[in-house]
Amino acid sequence: RQGVWTEPYFDEGGGGVIMATFSVPLLDQDQAGAVRGVVTSDLSLSWLTTELSSLPLGVSGYAFLISANGTFIAHPNRRFIMNETVFSVAEERHDPALRELGRRMTRGASGFGPHRSLVTGESSWLAFVPVTPAWWSLAVVLPDEVISSRLRRLSALQLGLGAAGLLLLTCLVVVAASAITRPLRQLERATTVLASGDLGGSLPTLWYEVALGAAT
Repeated sequence: RQGVWTEPYFDEGGGGVIMATFSVPLLDQDQAGAVRGVVTSDLSLSWLTTELSSLPLGVSGYAFLISANGTFIAHPNRRFIMNETVFSVAEERHDPALRELGRRMTRGASGFGPHRSLVTGESSWLAFVPVTPAWWSLAVVLPDEVISSRLRRLSALQLGLGAAGLLLLTCLVVVAASAITRPLRQLERATTVLASGDLGGSLPTLWYEVALGAAT
């Protein structure tokens, strides 16, 4: 009796793309809220990797997105997408620090920590924030060299520059998370309107399809 997001999945019969679905029950107002059907909105996720790769993170920086159970939804290494979780990669690379970061990310926390880049292998920093309402997690990775090169030369300014670098990293994560959250919230609102019985309600633009299924 409430809206739910699915884990991302590969939709073989619906265009062969990675999808996530938001579903809400269609309740009968005349019969004590009996469930008469389910309204679903399907969101294609194929645009996410392109969207994240456009962030101004320099040559070695990158962003990635994981689902609520840690599955990679978007990553510059496309082999990871829907094939690996942050935990399977941590196990493969014998990286307990990545495993711990993954636990914090899938619990809906935000923060940052040291990280070995999955793309370049460089010593880096990883900052992450939850992406609600789907409870995914968005991470941005920047090499340690980018953040701390000036700190090594200017020890007197080490604390201030370090804070500025981490603040910049966090701001980039928040901006990217906001861009991803907007269509998710639009989908929730539109689907909830349909579930209330208003089948003439306006719908957001073309990232999803709406389907109405009769309850069995």
